[in-house]
Amino acid sequence: AISIFLLAAGSIGFYLWNRRNKQKLAAMKRKNEDVETRLSLLSGQLNPHFLFNSLNAIQGTINSSNPEKANTYIGNVAGFMRDVMDNGRKEFVSLKEELKLEEDYLKLEQERRAFSYNISIAPGLEPSLIDFPPLLVQPVLENSIRHAFKDELYHPALSIEVTRDSNSLCVKVTDNGSTVWNADGVREGHGLSLTRKRIAVYNEKLEGMAIHMAINCHPGSGTITKFTFRNWFA
Repeated sequence: AISIFLLAAGSIGFYLWNRRNKQKLAAMKRKNEDVETRLSLLSGQLNPHFLFNSLNAIQGTINSSNPEKANTYIGNVAGFMRDVMDNGRKEFVSLKEELKLEEDYLKLEQERRAFSYNISIAPGLEPSLIDFPPLLVQPVLENSIRHAFKDELYHPALSIEVTRDSNSLCVKVTDNGSTVWNADGVREGHGLSLTRKRIAVYNEKLEGMAIHMAINCHPGSGTITKFTFRNWFA
């Protein structure tokens, strides 16, 4: 009788444990689906933002009375937008793909205004093997070029520096432009606001990992924006 009781108790205990486990898994699945949906919606907002700014740039090129340059620029913008839309559908791309997209964007902007840039990757890092949230850095570059690089700025320049700090990946964007202040301390366009929201959503999904963005403005010498991807190599 005792054996039957223990067997019955064990069966009930296993049933309850299994049911709770299934409920937890279902809740985790719903949370992941919700996070993925929100990431998709935020990425979807980025595409029209890029398109709007690109159309403005095209209009400016056409108004310059240089049709050949305008046609070339339109072709380059179309290629860039295709890559933006392709990458924007993904949760992660390789760091190599991300850096290529950022460089394509910088080259597009160089057709409209003069500035220099540099992209450096620390020895030992293999960008093709590192996952990276797509289109995360571009709004920072846009913020520098469109808001910090004024016409009177002598030799405007920016840099993208990729390094590793223990188990963390670090991506630092530095510009030498003028700081544009607002009530929160720094000028933020729509794209940069979306970046903050996307980081918050990513951090809900990542387990044991986190993304942090810090912006440090230095009046008269530029702005440093640093992305830290904690435990990215753990």
